[in-house]
Amino acid sequence: MSMADETIRLKPHHFLDLLRDLGAGRSFSSPPGYGHAVPQVAAALQANPDVLLELTAGIDDICAPCTHNVNGACDDLIGRYDPPVSKDEYNRRLDERWCERLGLGEGHRMTARAFCLLASAKMGDLRTIYLERGEAETQARQEEVLRGVEVFLALPRR
Repeated sequence: MSMADETIRLKPHHFLDLLRDLGAGRSFSSPPGYGHAVPQVAAALQANPDVLLELTAGIDDICAPCTHNVNGACDDLIGRYDPPVSKDEYNRRLDERWCERLGLGEGHRMTARAFCLLASAKMGDLRTIYLERGEAETQARQEEVLRGVEVFLALPRR
């Protein structure tokens, strides 16, 4: 994250995960041993909802300091599936689906507030984005993201 130019490189699904956590009232933390920059990126977004985002499907400002960032790719596995799946591949599929839904692409720049408004307007049924997740989990995610959108859009402008 470059605070000098106030641009945050972010995967689309990471911003939506942050909105979900905001809507659910969860704290912003990194899993033990990972070293993600979730707390720092969340704080920067909340401090300035009009910060410029640069969208990427690759390593973003949350992933950059992670111990699983190996040569610009995530080497972690998602163990909830049998067999476990590559987190890098899974996240790329999620971001492809989000970008298609929102009409965005690699390197697209917009403010966090504008992204939030666009995502809210074009969200649709999240079961077509999170195909690998269960219906109840996806419905809860959708409700939490929508609550997070409301909270985020109510943040004061800097």
